[in-house]
Amino acid sequence: MKKPLFISISVFVCLAISFCLGYAGYTGYNYMHTMDDFETMEAEKNVTVNDAEAFINDIERVEDITIEKKEYSDYQYVYQRENIHFLSNLDIWNTDLLAELADELYANKHGQEIAYVSTVILNEGTEGDYIGSHESKKESFDIPVMLHGFLPDTMFSARTILSEINLYEADVRTTVEDMAVVLSHEYGHHFTDYYFGITFTEADKDLYYYELRSEGTDNILLSADSFQHYLDNHMWFLNEFAAEDFVFFMGSENAHRIIEFKDSMDRLNIYARYGESALDKLDDAYADCRNGSPHENVSAGLPSDIEGLEEYFYSFIDQEPPVREEKKPIGTLNLSMAKSGSRHTFTWDKPYTSGDIIYTLNIYDENDMLISMLKTAYGDEKAIAYFGYYTTKIVKGNWIYTYSYGADLDRGTKLKARVTITFPDDSILLSEPIDFEY
Repeated sequence: MKKPLFISISVFVCLAISFCLGYAGYTGYNYMHTMDDFETMEAEKNVTVNDAEAFINDIERVEDITIEKKEYSDYQYVYQRENIHFLSNLDIWNTDLLAELADELYANKHGQEIAYVSTVILNEGTEGDYIGSHESKKESFDIPVMLHGFLPDTMFSARTILSEINLYEADVRTTVEDMAVVLSHEYGHHFTDYYFGITFTEADKDLYYYELRSEGTDNILLSADSFQHYLDNHMWFLNEFAAEDFVFFMGSENAHRIIEFKDSMDRLNIYARYGESALDKLDDAYADCRNGSPHENVSAGLPSDIEGLEEYFYSFIDQEPPVREEKKPIGTLNLSMAKSGSRHTFTWDKPYTSGDIIYTLNIYDENDMLISMLKTAYGDEKAIAYFGYYTTKIVKGNWIYTYSYGADLDRGTKLKARVTITFPDDSILLSEPIDFEY
């Protein structure tokens, strides 16, 4: 039976208001940001609506994002938090640990965009050369509205967008802390997709985020010639800047954790006295932390150096960014290196001497890829670090044992050294680099 005209008019008005107020919430792009390819994952679907009752059903379809959820019978462990399914086939990542991972996801600063995450999947092993991936799946459909001669027939486009996050090496990264930075980074792709609308085209130069982030550098890349090109220049792509900036500004407490690092001399002594197994137990083998890897791309400085960038991120969740004491640039901290063969001794100045302030010396290759988080020193400790190849002799009974430990690098390899300073208020400073050869 035909519905009265007033129903059609009401639906038209409701739809118009809905799109005027909330269209941004349904706008998205269909890219596998961390890697597989740069093609769309799913064809658009068309839906024809011929009467008001069916039309109302489709409006409910747009508003109810749970319609896209699936049954996940292929997974041994399934945990659901609001609309998000956390999935695993690994016994270590059981329902209890998945619940903790859900807590970790929600510990990242977030707004309405979190409702559009569909799944977080824990995977054994690696996927190519990366340990996390994010994929946005978009469904678009047209809704023709028949107003029976009162107004011209009108066509509206509606969209839903849901994100899937995959975390790899779940058989090795067996704690929430181990997964925190990867999870935050991949959620950063979701967050910045939802609000920024990065398209991987020249049109991205018109984005306000690009205007902010490109300040002081002209090396930002928008699109890749190939997947290998993307991998080789990962840190320079706009979408990767965005995800890393999210971790930097809005990451969880675990994503901002501090790790104490042991330099080459420390590690040699541990190895000589307690054996190789003692080295394996050191937490500093884990690279993802605030003081060791504050941002994938340090060539462009830290995000906190860019005026207005943190405020821009926070503007989408209707929160004010943290208020921190402004700190002066630190230059190189008079970082210097004395070399003897393959042994390198670094020293630097400490403008802050409080015991709760942490200095960390990090080593990079000539392209600013992080290769070693070398040494952590607190403000009330001596600022010195040893990098290179070292040997020591230990007397055990009637025997003298020789132990060696060192960096596996070729002589003449060009390197860079920088110091981070982390503060109790979660702020961080990055020194300018010095260049040296191994």
